[in-house]
Amino acid sequence: MIPGLKAIGVGWDQPVPDDADWPELEEWFAKCFSGAELNEFICGYSRLREFLYAERLLVKFVRAKLMLPWLIRTFAFRHKPIMMTRHPIAVALSASKHKWFKKEGGAFPMPEHYPGYYLEHEDILQSLETPEEYFVARWCLTNKYLLEHPDHRQKWCVLHYEHLLLAPQESVEHIFSEWGMAMPDRISERFDRASRTNIEGDFRSSRLEQLDKWKDGYDQQTIGRFRRIMDHFEIDLYDGSSMPRRDSAALGHMPVSI
Repeated sequence: MIPGLKAIGVGWDQPVPDDADWPELEEWFAKCFSGAELNEFICGYSRLREFLYAERLLVKFVRAKLMLPWLIRTFAFRHKPIMMTRHPIAVALSASKHKWFKKEGGAFPMPEHYPGYYLEHEDILQSLETPEEYFVARWCLTNKYLLEHPDHRQKWCVLHYEHLLLAPQESVEHIFSEWGMAMPDRISERFDRASRTNIEGDFRSSRLEQLDKWKDGYDQQTIGRFRRIMDHFEIDLYDGSSMPRRDSAALGHMPVSI
């Protein structure tokens, strides 16, 4: 947890209602967005020279989905934020490969501030038996809020990992089009690189094989338990297929080439 956020009581995947009044959190984000809040978490993947010569600051916040509508109402963003999704079971498998991943299950942590959204689903959250189930449930909890929000696809861009993998040029061009900007040429040079968080170095040469990797990571019984969690939250964007469902009302931009 980032020290400045922990100090004001912000928890993991902190929910913040759209109309919340939280001055300390607003102050922290104001410093973050202006480049005045620099620490090892924010600067971990960038060198000092890159900060000094950068034209813009791009902030990636993995656990801010339950804050996004509040952030949009609180700050006048020049460009739409990006909401990115990936199949929840693939997310659980990816998380399980990291050294910080806990091998034992435990109680689902409830936030100190604004716990009401979590309490609506308390029964299933407290019934989870494995860390992987925890990650699938956490995905459902945080993404459901945005996927069903009236501002979905209106106030933020929606990018699906699967589309980005199969049609990177078209997917990224769509984002820059939404921003009213020309896409820099050098971005396309990075399309075939694995993420820095891919610690196994097993980014598959076949993009379709990369998408299906999670199906080899769990047996059918385990996948069935994950699917039951997804069904509880009524997630229809993803199912037993590796791709987002084309008929889902929550689907973001759909590349023509897919």
